[in-house]
Amino acid sequence: MIDLLDNSTDVEAQRFAALSIANTCSAKLNRIQIVRHESTANRLIKYLSDENTDIVGKQYCAMALEICWSNQKFIRNWFISI
Repeated sequence: MIDLLDNSTDVEAQRFAALSIANTCSAKLNRIQIVRHESTANRLIKYLSDENTDIVGKQYCAMALEICWSNQKFIRNWFISI
């Protein structure tokens, strides 16, 4: 999904990719694996910081990060991965 978010020119596809990442993050079991996979957190932040990306997609990316950041293990693992 993160590749779709990064590489697609279709705004709807980007939105659904970001939403699916956020939904997957909501399952406690998946949070760490999602972040470890291809530095997902960094790519979500990159999408958020790009002024040319879709606002709804940005909201979904922010939601995914917020869900993950609410978990202390995520924070430790994210800082270890960067």
